[in-house]
Amino acid sequence: MLSVFSTCGRRLLPPILLPSPISTLHCTGSYVMALTAAATLSVWDVHRQVVVVKEESLHSILAGSDMTVSQILLTQHGIPVMNLSNGKAYCFNPSLSTWNLVSDKQDSLAQCADFRSSLPPQDAMLCSGPLAIIQGRASTSGRQAARLFSVPHVVQQETTLAYLENQVAAALTLQSSHEYRHWLLLYARYLVNEGFEYRLREICKDLLGPVHYSTGSQWESTVVGLRKRELLKELLPVIGQNLRFQRLFTECQEQLDILRDK
Repeated sequence: MLSVFSTCGRRLLPPILLPSPISTLHCTGSYVMALTAAATLSVWDVHRQVVVVKEESLHSILAGSDMTVSQILLTQHGIPVMNLSNGKAYCFNPSLSTWNLVSDKQDSLAQCADFRSSLPPQDAMLCSGPLAIIQGRASTSGRQAARLFSVPHVVQQETTLAYLENQVAAALTLQSSHEYRHWLLLYARYLVNEGFEYRLREICKDLLGPVHYSTGSQWESTVVGLRKRELLKELLPVIGQNLRFQRLFTECQEQLDILRDK
């Protein structure tokens, strides 16, 4: 049985019957997470009295008889994260009902990624949040890659792109707005520095959205609580630094001006 009380000791729910004994219990804000001895995971929002994750099995991520859960994290948005003994970390995505790999300490991409040239003057690596906690280490920002001088530039480009895209996607899945903004801006700055126009244009198109109202549009104006067009405004000065992207810069600026004047 699981009993839930307020901070003052007031019972919030009748006792919850679970299919097996509780192994680990975590609380963050109004979210309660229970990991049972049968390796099933449940998360509830006791304030709204709704289930976020319902008896989800960990067997799919605990492949191997010697695999164990070394650390558990429950984010402020009710996203459960499992750090495993093999250095991998998975979070459960309630929207997709899937386990997503958000960190791998043995990942060669993290070791070879080199985006030092894309870092702003200030120390932008000081970014805190669930992703930083999960990864448990400061980013190498290419320090490993600097020693791998024999790696062809095109290979390092691809590994850096893949690493930065993984970071953006992981922050989005974890619903970490601060980290999402941090990695998105860093990723866009790298695209500008390396001249990847198509990927940069795709980002700008998603952030800008439709200029004219359309009833069939499925575009969302925010992402993890951040206004997309405000993010685009932050990107534009970076885009304008590369003469190759002056056309893209002008297009986005003009579209934003049209939206502002409406």
